[in-house]
Amino acid sequence: MNKWVKKSLPLAVAASMAFTVIPGVVDAKSDNGKGNNGKSNNKKVEQTWKQPTKKKYYLKDVETHWANQDIYKMYSLGLMSGYDNFTYQPNKPVTQLEVIASLVRVLELDGKDRTPKLSNKNLKDVPSWAKTSVAIAIEENLLDGNKNFQPNKPATRLFITNLLVQLVGNNIDEKWEDATPLFKDIDNLSKEEKAILAFAALTKLVSGYSDNTFQPNKPVTRAEMAVFINRLLSYKEDLGDYYNESGNGTIVSIDSRNSEITIKQRVKTNGEWKYVNKEYTVDEDAKIYVDGKAATLSKLAANMSIEFTIDEDDNIIYIKAKSIVKEVKDYTYNGVITKVDNNIVWVNVDRVTVPFLINGNVKITTKSGTKAVIGDLKVDQKIAFNLNSTGAVSEILIDAQATNTNDEIKSLLNKLGDLNKIDLEINGDNNTQVDIFFERKSNYGYEAQVKIVSENKRFELSGKTALTFLANFIENENIDFSDDDQSEVDEFVNDLIDEYNLTDADIDGVIVIDNKTFNL
Repeated sequence: MNKWVKKSLPLAVAASMAFTVIPGVVDAKSDNGKGNNGKSNNKKVEQTWKQPTKKKYYLKDVETHWANQDIYKMYSLGLMSGYDNFTYQPNKPVTQLEVIASLVRVLELDGKDRTPKLSNKNLKDVPSWAKTSVAIAIEENLLDGNKNFQPNKPATRLFITNLLVQLVGNNIDEKWEDATPLFKDIDNLSKEEKAILAFAALTKLVSGYSDNTFQPNKPVTRAEMAVFINRLLSYKEDLGDYYNESGNGTIVSIDSRNSEITIKQRVKTNGEWKYVNKEYTVDEDAKIYVDGKAATLSKLAANMSIEFTIDEDDNIIYIKAKSIVKEVKDYTYNGVITKVDNNIVWVNVDRVTVPFLINGNVKITTKSGTKAVIGDLKVDQKIAFNLNSTGAVSEILIDAQATNTNDEIKSLLNKLGDLNKIDLEINGDNNTQVDIFFERKSNYGYEAQVKIVSENKRFELSGKTALTFLANFIENENIDFSDDDQSEVDEFVNDLIDEYNLTDADIDGVIVIDNKTFNL
């Protein structure tokens, strides 16, 4: 078995020059091997030989790997280790124990002194090299959400997602249990697991695949683990939680001759952001990438955006630079409000809809700079927002008015006739499903959600998008809800069953038309 190589151990086989003394070469003109008219030549010639060396930050199976930048960054920080044959084995599945060890290293970046108790009975099956890491994980409550911890079992995407959310300190409470991450293969997850996944997807700690799946039970490779940890560090940096060993910013100037670089960095001090210029020396063996390609120091230029890590001597050992400067935004997230329920506001962001508690600590402003209150938050309104270190919303920027005018909403509601409410669930064979909820609140107020799972379609809609879907379906199918007629209700349900091929359908719910209830 290969040994783990810690970052602090030098990887170079020979880092210095070796000198070998070679006897003098025989002169072709001499007698019996003697020159100088036959006299012995005892002069020796010293020749200098440079022995082969290994670069300090070199992993031979990573150079052309798709995740090489993430791997080298984690390797330079000592959060992921290599093997003593200069390999990383990026495609090898990572075990639950190895994941815990890596995430505890992330914890230890804060410099706090941790001396866990090693007498814990839960450590009896843990190898000696990892007992301290697991003990710290237990004391930091990292393993609370993973009660079935099996050290040698491959770690799955869901296992790691739970740990990442636990590590950032988010308090997933009951209001999150109705959050909806829009992946088509997570129906079997518990409400708590879906809530955790919703937060992780919102904050970009995890992402899905192009086919709209998450694959929660898929084992994670060592390369993928490096990507997960890099996302975790990026999330914490967005909150202003920088570590001494890493940073980012914009290149101000470069002195290639002296391997020096000046970087403009945005740092948070006493709750306020400010910019400072810092000078660094770039290690001769530093891994450097520019626009995704391996590069040298000479390829860097002023005004490039840069991510970097430093060693114990404050020398830069890893650089990821981009020619286009990353825009620094005051707000990290953008979304659309889909529901307002007292002081709970639901926001749709990409593939997830999440609820946020809006209390007196949340700063709300409009684009014009005026102060706003929760009453100014409306369904279908676009907002930008930030989260605090616990995952709660801390500040919101709203448009002066909702993105959709009252006339647009009124036009859509008119297509629904006298429909007051739909709360409908239709389940067919092969896990096909149609869920529709609609409730008219006022002339312009409503709540709408649609979920469709068929053999060739899957989507979830909310807010105006769901209202538009419902209004267009009713219009296209010539459903008339202007009369409280059972036949129109039956036609609506049958058209849904036919449209989405729900064989052997099981129907449950109610439809209310002009305050008359039809049970299904």
